[in-house]
Amino acid sequence: MRGIRGSGTRSSSCSRSRTRKVDGGTSTPTAGSCGRTLIPAEVRASGSPFARAECSRRRSADPARRRRVYDASMDPPAPFARTERPRTSELDVVYEATFRDHPSSICILRLRDLTFVAANPAFERASGRSVADLVGRRPDEIGLVDPADAATLHREVAALEEGDLSDFVTRIRYRLPDGREAFARMAVGLTDLHGERHVIASFTDASAAVQQELAVGRRDAILQTIGAAAQLFLQADRWEDAIDEVLRRLGEGAAVSRAHVFENVTLPGGELGSTHRFEWCAPGVEAQIGNPNTIDQAFDPSQGEWRATLSRGEPWAVNVADLPAATREEFAAQGIVSLLDMPIFAGKEWWGSIGFDDREHEREWTSAEIDALRVAAGTLGAAIRRQQTERSLRETEELYRTLVEQIPAVVYVNVIGEDYVPLYTSPGIEQMLGITPDDFMTRRMWFELVHPDDRERVNAEDERTERTLEPFSIEYRMLRADGRVVWVLDQAEVVRDENGDPRFWSGVMFDITSLKQAEEDLARALEIEREASARLRSLDELKNTFLQAVSHDLRTPLTSLLGSALTLEREDVELGPEVQADLVRRIAGNARKLLRLVTDLLDLDRLSQGLLEPQRATVDLAEVVRNVVAESDAVADRDVSVVATTTTVAIDVPKVERIVENLLVNAARHTPPNAHIWIRVQPGNGGAILAVEDDGPGLPPEDRERVFGAFERGVNAATHAPGSGIGLTLVARFAELHGGRAWAEEREGGGASFLVWLPSGGAVPPQEALFVPG
Repeated sequence: MRGIRGSGTRSSSCSRSRTRKVDGGTSTPTAGSCGRTLIPAEVRASGSPFARAECSRRRSADPARRRRVYDASMDPPAPFARTERPRTSELDVVYEATFRDHPSSICILRLRDLTFVAANPAFERASGRSVADLVGRRPDEIGLVDPADAATLHREVAALEEGDLSDFVTRIRYRLPDGREAFARMAVGLTDLHGERHVIASFTDASAAVQQELAVGRRDAILQTIGAAAQLFLQADRWEDAIDEVLRRLGEGAAVSRAHVFENVTLPGGELGSTHRFEWCAPGVEAQIGNPNTIDQAFDPSQGEWRATLSRGEPWAVNVADLPAATREEFAAQGIVSLLDMPIFAGKEWWGSIGFDDREHEREWTSAEIDALRVAAGTLGAAIRRQQTERSLRETEELYRTLVEQIPAVVYVNVIGEDYVPLYTSPGIEQMLGITPDDFMTRRMWFELVHPDDRERVNAEDERTERTLEPFSIEYRMLRADGRVVWVLDQAEVVRDENGDPRFWSGVMFDITSLKQAEEDLARALEIEREASARLRSLDELKNTFLQAVSHDLRTPLTSLLGSALTLEREDVELGPEVQADLVRRIAGNARKLLRLVTDLLDLDRLSQGLLEPQRATVDLAEVVRNVVAESDAVADRDVSVVATTTTVAIDVPKVERIVENLLVNAARHTPPNAHIWIRVQPGNGGAILAVEDDGPGLPPEDRERVFGAFERGVNAATHAPGSGIGLTLVARFAELHGGRAWAEEREGGGASFLVWLPSGGAVPPQEALFVPG
């Protein structure tokens, strides 16, 4: 009797307690608050990619000077230096928002000592600790990570640093400030921040997954015990002779501190009560079997809810902390934290209960565990009933038939031998597969209902166990009569006679479709997490590519410009007029290079936001192209041919001049000095066709689309080659702004051909080159 086990206070009330419904796993609550300071000041000041960048106002360039576009790559690039990279406000805002608002918990640790550098609000909420409490401290130092997991984390991070791994995903335990244990799945990679290696890690809550895994393990252990319990009860003359072993196996399988059996009794005064009959205790747990307050005690009126629940055949599960104070003290005296009682029915009579006490953890029993323990209680009730009704074999056989038919599974008996010959199949087969037991046995349908993809595997296991007579246990899929797929756990053992000779197979099939669905959901969640980690790594790589490309093109002209300016500033050096004029020309040229790069970046951003609209004017495209070629520094010393037919078209002249200039810069940059360059213009497809061709090394097919992407280079381009990687991107985007397109082809006769089609009206863009190579 559950309400009066303990020190003996009889006035307690279990009926007022809040019971917990058993329904799957549990998730770990989070604690903490979301502070507004996401990144420490020293990280912001260091130039972190997550720090805010200041935006300075710049005056727009003089429209009259936008017709001239200069190449920013004529001087060799300076070495890349992270500490001197420019501030890029737009990208920093994007990265800060990603870091701040990402639903996953993200933190950054310094690699050399694994101390916290930054954490986002999701991490603060999940860990229950603010950024101020984290920065400068190690996870194990503040008790956040379990020591054993911390040691493993150190080893895996060391493998990352040595290059053995590019990243890894692992699971760790951590503790909330109130001492509760939680689990997280952690994806870890490396990144560079202000010249130093750092660890970037993202976390998702894995507590529910861990609880589900533990529940699945307990379920499997309980299911294995049920088969053994049935054998023990069948082999024993009295169920009491086997109950101690059964309780031990159930207690260990369910991972509890104590398992026990209470029997309902009628006391001498006619009162109904209960008595403690059997008990198993885990090592170190004090037994209660001799407690006089648990033997032959009348039911207390306050136990009405407990009695009503069990008498209806329902489990009663509760965490002691949720009980009223008086009742809570009784269970606390026995060290019980959480408990579950399962009713035992001998036939239709409520005989008593089998209970499970946990002295260590609050438990949320899953439906799978409850169903398995319900089968265990039913098996025990059947054994009790069998012993009560041994008057005739027929009556006992009917009782067991009733038992197996009520079990939420399919019980079967088969003949031993290579051929499948069923002797008995319980009615549960109709609920599981939509076919009657008679049809299932008469037509011997078992193997044909196995899913075609699983038949070979199931048949191999069936042949092996028929040969060895070892227990048969396998999970596989079956097809219902309506075509739906059902996952089953099929377990069977050989039943032997008193001489040890095998008689028949006795087995049971459980429907585990819902559990398999849960496993698939967990696998999908893990895949989503991996994809999110891959996206973060891709963004980090894009950031590094952008900063490296832009820093090259910024530093080179800035260095030249500063040197020339400092030379002019010196009063102790007399410079001739020609030298002064040359320095001024250098300053102006490098300033134009910087203006070109900044203009490219601003235009790319405006194009991405849809802020640019073409300002069209009807002009001769051939004349525009000749002017750009004549004024271009990029091809001033190159062998260039212009073949331009008068082509009148409505275009945004400055944008098209940028298209021509960028194509010329690209041709000059990626061809040897002696290569010939052709610029061609002619009408075509209801618009104008512009082509820049060369007889250089050409462009591999795999690069012909990729080079038009932002910050992309061809596979044959040198890693130290100048250029920001956005010139061809602007060519394609400006063409699209006009309703046209840009593409690349192999030039007939060798080399590369870059083409742009600019429409006049609703014409269709060409798909093939329209020029004969020069």
